Amino acid sequence: MKPRFAFALWSRLLVFAVLAPFAGCSSTKMPPTYPVRGTVSYREAGAVQGGTIRFQPHSDSGVTVTGVIKNDGTFSLDTIRDNRRSAGAPQGTYLVTVAPSTGEGQLTAPVTLPQPCVVAPQDNEFHLRIDRPQRRR
Repeated sequence: MKPRFAFALWSRLLVFAVLAPFAGCSSTKMPPTYPVRGTVSYREAGAVQGGTIRFQPHSDSGVTVTGVIKNDGTFSLDTIRDNRRSAGAPQGTYLVTVAPSTGEGQLTAPVTLPQPCVVAPQDNEFHLRIDRPQRRR
């Protein structure tokens, strides 16, 4: 083996050996999450029948916290970070936005709650009431 060829081969192997442990690894870890469930209903009366709910963290944590509102108005949240999903939400204070369904497969304009919700390091249950939103045009 020629010295120059051997050096090139060894240098490539060294680079591979140093970088291989980092391949496919994300530098951000999923934060601990706590169960979050609840209901969404209209102030006037009745459950929100379908839609989505999003908890936006007050701090920029790099996570998305979202859930689906079922036809009976119940929801549970999941946390998403770097294409990984975990049930529940990290501890913290959140701005909450609800996008009810029209029942025709479309969402109405989102409604943001005036007061934040606080997720504690325990089982969390929220009963949220919103005004009936205007339909999107």
